[in-house]
Amino acid sequence: MAPWLWVIYVSVLLWLAVAAGNIALFTLRPAEHWPVLETVEGLQTGSLIPIALLLHRINHRSRQSAVITVAGILAMLLGVVISFAFASELLTFGTGMIAVAGSTLALVGILVWLFATNLLAWRGQALPRNLALLGMATAITFTLLYPVWALWLALILRREARATP
Repeated sequence: MAPWLWVIYVSVLLWLAVAAGNIALFTLRPAEHWPVLETVEGLQTGSLIPIALLLHRINHRSRQSAVITVAGILAMLLGVVISFAFASELLTFGTGMIAVAGSTLALVGILVWLFATNLLAWRGQALPRNLALLGMATAITFTLLYPVWALWLALILRREARATP
């Protein structure tokens, strides 16, 4: 199995773990934070970096794609740092502007990257139209549709890899 396929599958599994953890956190409302959940959130955010590079390659390495990819990766790295700072208690929720501003900036940057990179793929016909539109919808829904989009991306890339000798 190709490495990019593993990256997509692991990213989806991490997304599902974060979603389940956040549902449990919302339901149970524990008094203390959950460093494991924050660590998994950081790993999931970090798993987007190879996907960003893959999408840059798919977008034919255009100048626009390069700028969008660099900005997205910087947002992802910020998200990873913030998540691990929460996990290690260097930062705490609701305390200080660094935590709030950093988390917000990272999330907005990742959503803008996801929307813009799929817009480029749609305009450049680098991905099937419906997949690129789903990628934009994934960004608009704050990644709620991420597993569907990522697994469809994996399916398309797997088919293309088989068709190309």
